[in-house]
Amino acid sequence: MAKKILIANTGSQNCLQFKDLFNLFSINGYLLYFYSQKKEIKKYCEDSKYFFKKAGNLTYANTRLSKILFIILLLPLLLFSLTTILIYKIKYKIDIFICFDWQEKILFTPWAKLCGQKIIWIECPGPNKSQSNFFIRALTRLVHKHAQIIIFNQKTKDKLKTEKYKIEHIQLVPPGINLSQSLRQENIFHDLAKTKNSENKNNFYTLGTIVDLNKEQEIEIILGAIKKALSVIPNLQFIIIGDGTERKNLTWLAKKMGIGNLVWFVGEQAHLHKWLNSFNIFITAAKNASFTDMQALLHALSSGIPVITPYNHGFDDIINDNINGLIAEKLDSDTLSSAIIKINQDKKLAEKLSQNGKITVTEKYTDKIMAENFIKLL
Repeated sequence: MAKKILIANTGSQNCLQFKDLFNLFSINGYLLYFYSQKKEIKKYCEDSKYFFKKAGNLTYANTRLSKILFIILLLPLLLFSLTTILIYKIKYKIDIFICFDWQEKILFTPWAKLCGQKIIWIECPGPNKSQSNFFIRALTRLVHKHAQIIIFNQKTKDKLKTEKYKIEHIQLVPPGINLSQSLRQENIFHDLAKTKNSENKNNFYTLGTIVDLNKEQEIEIILGAIKKALSVIPNLQFIIIGDGTERKNLTWLAKKMGIGNLVWFVGEQAHLHKWLNSFNIFITAAKNASFTDMQALLHALSSGIPVITPYNHGFDDIINDNINGLIAEKLDSDTLSSAIIKINQDKKLAEKLSQNGKITVTEKYTDKIMAENFIKLL
């Protein structure tokens, strides 16, 4: 009989960044159920023919007030969660719970363990907003011993060790990407990407990044590096894929630095390879790598683009310095501009990084490899 998995995602994490993984679960015979209050997850389930049950909204925001309410109402919430667990065990025969957010980790884990169901926590890389609350940290630390915790980079493991999590409950699963995704880009920026690709071959040396401009990022340092590198590479340009609240400020900053005409903010792009193929160098810009940031890096590597990443930002598991990318030991404009110039001037190095990057992804970081590693833990 096929195993049944309940995927709970009730807080700020976004389980839909794992859609390729879920699809491979389904292909491998697992039946998926989703528990969330998010409309986008409901739509995904409707489109993919997965079972969806709406979660309540009372405690699932990630605000300070919601955390206080969560602690005050912890006992009734636990009792309600027991009812939910029993329904899924008796009615739907759920075998495995996969939890993405601290809310369901705290509420579901003890009851699922008591009912003999397996609990898996997804600990996404990047900053964890719940860590600022002592009681939330204490509660998650208390119940984590009943779960298998899946992480995606060493930096997350180091963080959990600092929080006194037991190492035997932590399993690192390398991230992966779908190499067979369609590369078509049907929007206003499609022609721009083609134009940039053509211009790049003839006129421009293009740096690029993919970043969430709502989160902490290092675009200002990259802009400083570009300005410094212009004396050696006068035909530089910089394309930023991504959007967010900082876009306006960064656009103003680029103009203030006198390089506004060299910096392109092109917004969110659903299909990345049309853009990646126009880049000469890919630079990671996230201050703390999220799962999506790690996937963006893998897409760049799979496209054969030399990459530059800062040290200890969450990308070190993937990049081997001077083998499949460059690691900037210090994140400042001088160090970064030197790395840019190094790749530009050393064609043999650029080719080596390009070829090794593609090999790295195909051998270690595909979605199928990630799914195989994940399924071993189910």
